[in-house]
This record gives sequence, C-alpha cells and structure tokens, in this order.
Amino acid sequence: MTEVSSRSLAYRPELDGLRALAVLAVIFYHFEIPPFRGGFIGVDIFFVISGFLISGILRQQIEGGTFSFVQFYVRRFRRLIPASIALIAVTSLLALALFSPEMLANHGKLAVMSAFSLANRELYFASGYFDPSAATKPLLHMWSLSVEEQFYFVWPAFMLLCLRFLGKRVTPWLIAAVSLVSLVFCVMFTERIPQAAFYLTPYRMFEFGFGALLLWLPLSLEHRFGQITGLLGLIGLLVMACVLSDVSSFPGWNAVWVALLSASLIHGSRAGVVHRLLSHPAAVSLGVLSYSLYLTHWPVYVFYRFIVERDLGVADQALLLGLTAASALALYRWVERPFRLGRRDHKDSTRRPARLYPVAALYALVIGVGAVALTTDGLPNRARVNGVVPPTSDALSAAQSRFCKGRDPQPLVTCATSQDRAGSVYVWGDSHARHLAPGLAEALADQNVKIIYSSACVPLWGVSELPYARSRTSRRECASHNMETLKFLEGLPPAPVIIAARWKNYLTTPELRRVGLQGLKDVTQRLERSGHPVTVIGNVIEPGPEVIDCLRSPDTLITPRARCQPFSSPVQASLEANVALQPLGAAFFDPTPVFCTPECQVAIGKTMLFRDGHHLTDEGSLRLAGALVRAAPLSLTVQGRSTGR
Repeated sequence: MTEVSSRSLAYRPELDGLRALAVLAVIFYHFEIPPFRGGFIGVDIFFVISGFLISGILRQQIEGGTFSFVQFYVRRFRRLIPASIALIAVTSLLALALFSPEMLANHGKLAVMSAFSLANRELYFASGYFDPSAATKPLLHMWSLSVEEQFYFVWPAFMLLCLRFLGKRVTPWLIAAVSLVSLVFCVMFTERIPQAAFYLTPYRMFEFGFGALLLWLPLSLEHRFGQITGLLGLIGLLVMACVLSDVSSFPGWNAVWVALLSASLIHGSRAGVVHRLLSHPAAVSLGVLSYSLYLTHWPVYVFYRFIVERDLGVADQALLLGLTAASALALYRWVERPFRLGRRDHKDSTRRPARLYPVAALYALVIGVGAVALTTDGLPNRARVNGVVPPTSDALSAAQSRFCKGRDPQPLVTCATSQDRAGSVYVWGDSHARHLAPGLAEALADQNVKIIYSSACVPLWGVSELPYARSRTSRRECASHNMETLKFLEGLPPAPVIIAARWKNYLTTPELRRVGLQGLKDVTQRLERSGHPVTVIGNVIEPGPEVIDCLRSPDTLITPRARCQPFSSPVQASLEANVALQPLGAAFFDPTPVFCTPECQVAIGKTMLFRDGHHLTDEGSLRLAGALVRAAPLSLTVQGRSTGR
C-alpha cells in the first residue's frame, strides 16, 4: 500500500457505464422486474464509485495545492441540490393533492429532512427500508443521497488532514482503519439494530473507503490482473443482485461483499470485455442520466401504485419504465444539466447569485408545505368521506388525556382511567391494549381501568425471539417487560385482567404459533392461579392502511373516492389467529362480529372506526368495549360482582 500510482482523473466513460448498471439494478428491483430481487445493491455500488471519484479529486487537488473548500462544496451543490430539491418540491405538490392527512404529514416531515440531507435519520426513526409502509413514501430513496451528502461534509476535511499533515504514505492506512471500524460496526449492528446499520452514515463509511483505497493500489496490479478483477466484480454483482432479496440480512456481510465486488469491478473496468461493455455508448448515456433516473423512478412508482392500486403486470412495468425515462429526461434537461454545467467558468454560479433564486424558491416551497402539513396534521379538511373528517394526532392525544386521568405508583401502568375508584381492571398488551382505553373508560365507568402497554410487545411468558420487533435488543426488552408485568400482577389481590394484542403479527408460522400460544397459555394459567379472571381479546379485524388512506385522501379525478371499496371480508390472517386463540382455556372474546355484520365496517355514518390500518378510533374502541361488557364473560367478574354496569 506504500507504492502509489499516479492515476489520471480524466473522464472515464466506463464509470458512467457502471452507474448505469447500478441505477438499472435499483429500478428493476423497485419495479419488481425479475430476476433482480436484490437490485437494491445498486445503491452500495454508487457509494463505492463516489468514494473512488471524490477521494481522487480531493487527493489531486490537495497534493497540487489547489484545493478549496468553497469550490468543492459549490461543485457538489450544483451537481446534487437543484435536481433533488426540484424533485422534492414536485412530490410535495402531488402529495398535497393526493395523500391522506397522515400520509401528507409524514411526507412533509420527510421532505424537509430530505432538503437538508437528513432523510436517512428521519427514516431510521420511522420505518425500515423493506417494510410494507415504505412503498407509500415517495422520498424513501432520498436516504442514500443524505448518506452521500453527509460523506461529503466530513471527507474533505479528513483527506486534507491526512494528506497535508500526515503524508500520503500514512493516508491509505488511516482510510483502511476507518473503513475497518465502520465495517465491524455495520456487521454488529445489522444483527442488533438493523435500521441503524442500514440508514446511518457511520455504518456505510467502509463502502466509500473501499472506493478510496483503490487510488493507492499500484498500477501494475491493474495491468496484470485488471481483466480478472473486472470480470469477477461484474459477475459477482450480477449474481448478488439476483440472489439477495428483501429477507436477506442487509447490510452486514452481504454489503461487505457488494462493496468488495464493486471495488474489484472499478479496478478492472479499464481492461478487456468489461471495459467494452461499460463504455458502450448506450451504457454511458444511461450513466450520464443515472442521477435523474434515480431521483425520479421511486416517486413515479409510489404515485402510480397509489393511483392504480393493483399488483404490477408487464404492461404496468413497461409504463413505469417509460414514465421514469420521460421524467428523468425532463429533470436532466431543464434542471440537472443547466445547473451542473452552467458556463465553463466554475465561478459563474458564485458571481451570478440570481442563478440560485429558483433553488431558494423551491426550498421555500418544500419548507412551507412541510410546515403546514406538520402543524395541521396533514390538512385534514382537504379529505372528507361522506362528511367524515379523520381524527388528527392532536385529537388522539387529547382523547388519551381525557381517559387517562388517574395515576398509579407502579411505572408499568401507562394509563389509569381513574384515581378514586376502588375496583381495578388491568389491560395488558401491545398497542391493541392501549387503544381499548377510551372504550373501557366508559364501558367500565365504575372501575379504574389500568393499561400496561409496550409497543410491539406481545404478552407472553418465556418467549423472547418472536420476530415482530426492531431488533434482538427490543425482543429482550420485551421479554423483560413481560416478566416484570407478570410478577407485578401475580402479587396483586384478585382483579380482572384483559389481554389484547395484534396477534396475527406474532403467530405467522406453525412453529411461532406453537411457541406463542404456549407462552400465552402459561401467562393465563399463572394469572388464574393467582385468582385473576382472564379475558383474551382476539385480533381486531383490520381494514389495512390502503383502505384507510384511500378514504382519507382528497377526491380527485385521478383518485376518485369510488375506488375506496370497504373491505367485504376480514383479513384471513386475523381470522386464523382468532381461531388459534380460542382453545387456550381462558375466556375468549372475538371482536369480529363487532365490526362485521356480516360486511365489515370502516366507518358508521360520519364517524371513522379505525384511525389507521389496524388501530381503533375512540368510537371504534367504544363499540368494542361495549360489546365486551355486554357479553359479560365470567372473567370480568370477581367474587360474583360484575365489573361492568
């Protein structure tokens, strides 16, 4: 690594060809075009390319004494920002016209974060890249641009420090050290906190570093082994793009292999058949357009799926490719190219600030739409379903405050409906226990209803590896929470206990069903041995987020309200979960008849029963709790006295 090559930074068309390969892999993956189930690795290829090119530019300028932070960031700004902010602005206007309030509020926040290169941090806290809800976010793909821009914020200073003060012989070893640390943490966190490893820049730095290290490889290696490394890299990347899938562990070791193969391909891209393929005029033309293609393809997909609401066929895929090509050409022709090239004098953009006015206006538009969407909970008055206005987050918070009036010295109790009533009813579970609070507060008005709730934590005993959790750490925390809750309840005088959860998410396979049901049976038996009557509430029938978002969306010519068909039958997974729960031995309440008589209802008159795809509104909670109390199972009775009125 101490032998240094003097690589030219002249234009290399084969790198544009590699960009074409990367962007096509991503597009084919998102458009569900076989066999590229793992085409998301195209983003990792882009990271390695950027590490190679940016480090090469910085090294040449720093060693030549011509480096300027201002000029570097002006060039990066002109290359990336005008096109991206234009894309964000257009998607924000479309979201304003089409999206439900909840979707618009989420989009507004992500749009503002994307405009300031922080989309990856927002998505880390919001959802996983492979989650079903990700398909409703037109700016989901901006996470990778945020990672790249954050790399640009720190790398010039790092390279300047290394090359100017530590020397060019030490620099590659420091880059290797940074890359190794990043790689180790990426592999570790892929297992423990996968969303952090996927979205956050420190866990992706090794990919940029692998590209940078190519600059210090001797040219003699390229001359001797370039054809081999190029072919290995190309074939390996194509195989991984076809073999990996949404369920693969990623990034982790798979991303390490992708980065190594990408570096291998770059190393051999100037030799033999690989060079001829990547420097073909068609590949180069696609590569030149790759940034605009990447920016436009995902919003095109999201809005198309939002409008047509069907699985993609071949005709849909062809239309999506055409729409993406047209929108990318427009973005490149009228935004990306004029701002990136301008006049040949790179100082032109700084001497003519008027060129920045359109960009400033687009920033103002994005921030304005985002601020309005967030402060109004998505402008709910745009969307009415037969006069129905969906509840806002403020209304939901106010409802929680109304019903959670009491306090409990036990920190496990997250909500108590009263403080001065002698009788207590305990409700234990995940968010499906929490949404019972409004209904039980009224249906059991003479009792103090105490909610013990932990998000995405099913109330089971002795089970710590059920899959519906962000990470293994979350699962361990859930198991600990369940242990504390069970011991707390066992130490209380006899009192009714209601157990509720989104069961279908935890009982997804025969093995999980066997383990999960045994864990629930252990819980109910231990509580009943302690004198607590137990009622298990089955899975609420779920309309799904598509129906709710459709009903809340503005009624437009391209998204007519007539397409929002109420779901006519319950979700099969919910029914199967409820059937599995009934033989446990504890009293069981099936909520299906509450909402399906026989057609399942999302709203009654002007009142929504669901606030999202599976959580109840206050009215939905009241209907469920009222039916539960009217059924008067023995498990709501202690010493012959019913807890209900």
